[in-house]
Amino acid sequence: MVTINVWDKTNTPIVEKAIRESGLGINPQINGTIIMLPIPELNEERRRELSKVAGQYAESARVAVRNVRRDGMDQIKKLSWMVCLRTIKNFGRRLFRKLLIRLLKTLMQH
Repeated sequence: MVTINVWDKTNTPIVEKAIRESGLGINPQINGTIIMLPIPELNEERRRELSKVAGQYAESARVAVRNVRRDGMDQIKKLSWMVCLRTIKNFGRRLFRKLLIRLLKTLMQH
């Protein structure tokens, strides 16, 4: 049993709803500001389900990173209209790529 102690009573229903709609198949039980999550024993089928959910979250994160990359590169391209900023633009692209590659490697590990 996992317990979550919500500090603000007004957020308890929001947290409960988020857990219920997370797709994990966990039915939260509320006791005041404490939310109790009965975690079933993990069998082969449940492990596969959780693995699929984790994969979906990872794919969503990768898509979000790609969108940020595209938006960031578009912003850098907007700077190209000024000739004196070419060096800054190229530096920005390289730095941006390095950061995103590092983030994607971290996502791929988990």
